[in-house]
Amino acid sequence: MDYLIMPAAYPVELRKRIVEHYKNNTDSQDRVAEIFQVGVSTVRNYLQLEDVNDLSPKPYKRGPLPTIHGDKLDQLGQWIEKKPDITLKALKNLFKKHYKLTVSISMIGRACDTLGMTRKKKSLFAQEQLRPDIKKKRRI
Repeated sequence: MDYLIMPAAYPVELRKRIVEHYKNNTDSQDRVAEIFQVGVSTVRNYLQLEDVNDLSPKPYKRGPLPTIHGDKLDQLGQWIEKKPDITLKALKNLFKKHYKLTVSISMIGRACDTLGMTRKKKSLFAQEQLRPDIKKKRRI
């Protein structure tokens, strides 16, 4: 699954160099941020963290898992393979009936994106063009 990956935290050595530079020079926080090419708020945060003697970055904690993941995602893919022209609304109803869990149509759409399946768009206009009387008109 493709999840958004957070950028890596600045190394502890860089954090220490920023704090040391600020304490040992007369440069402002703005100037230190400019020198090290970080944000001013980053410099402020490092100065506060240094006061508690902990410049190490917080461990990364991923957010909550999507409602439709794992076996539920696989089941959704199977339903779509069985009936490729099924609508998102019908998938939502199937999901509610099978798992006793209410999900939104947008959740079903995101799960389909995760599976790499596109949403089928039925056009009545396209179906009309398959009528025999329309086909005859096109041949003329």
